Amino acid sequence: MIYTILMHLFLLVPNPSDGWKQAKQKDGIAVWTKDSSEIDAKAFLAKTTINASQSDILKVLLEPSNYPEWLERCKKVEIIEQNGDSSQTVYMKIGIPWPFQDRDMVQSLELSSSKEISVIEMINKPDAVEEKRGLVRLQNTGGQWKLKTIGTKTEIQFTFWLDPGGLIPSMLANIFLVNGPYKNLLNLRQRVADLSSRQSYESDFSN
Repeated sequence: MIYTILMHLFLLVPNPSDGWKQAKQKDGIAVWTKDSSEIDAKAFLAKTTINASQSDILKVLLEPSNYPEWLERCKKVEIIEQNGDSSQTVYMKIGIPWPFQDRDMVQSLELSSSKEISVIEMINKPDAVEEKRGLVRLQNTGGQWKLKTIGTKTEIQFTFWLDPGGLIPSMLANIFLVNGPYKNLLNLRQRVADLSSRQSYESDFSN
């Protein structure tokens, strides 16, 4: 039931009549938010287009051990299980401003690809790792990265939903739902550009 609702959320083109509200538009990045009463959670959808191939972007997205270097408020990542190149289970610690407790979550990252579209599903597995003292385990989360080739560029759609755990002020919700996804796409764009430049330099140097 929840999976069906989430797929409906992800496949929708953001539209005010469907409950999506545009929360930010800056630097070629757009962010929409939505409350989902069906699963008692909040969702965001962020989109941008960058001048890079899917393969270059996937190199970044499929290396969660490097997430703390660019993923907003990600303080720690542990690879719990690795199943080939297309499936891995990861533990993440998320930093939250004082006086609120940091959050953590466990998710399975599942990659599926076709010629023009690649999707990384983020599937919630809260019981895969024992809860840690002093942290609030996110029990209801999920999302996906969707990459679509458009000529020489790639459109990125980052969708996520969560119950942030307990009563939170609007400031904290804004970190999760608006500024977070905006900064993540901004950082991802720079991370991919840096990777591409490094690969180009190494190629030139080797020749």
